[in-house]
Amino acid sequence: AQGLSTDELSFTITAAEPQKKHATDEVARLDLGSGDLAVPAILAVSAYPLFGLFGSIAIVIGSIASIVFTLQFVVKNHVVLPALPPICLGSLIALLISQLIKMAI
Repeated sequence: AQGLSTDELSFTITAAEPQKKHATDEVARLDLGSGDLAVPAILAVSAYPLFGLFGSIAIVIGSIASIVFTLQFVVKNHVVLPALPPICLGSLIALLISQLIKMAI
């Protein structure tokens, strides 16, 4: 992952913090591959027949929240880590919460 972050790749989306004052300052960034975005989308579509629109929307919200949390964690701690496991975990937690809410209503 460290080697991939130094190159400009065609199949990644880069989220970076705003530019520093000096050109020599290192910019923290998170590269998301196409799978990091496709897997939560596939999960949301696949969950629709079983959990309905409420479950699918919860998965999308959980994925977005996980991406934001992962980006903040990477920028704050200056670490390189895979993005897909936290994204999937956040999606599944959001789906679980949505189903608990649905059962309570």
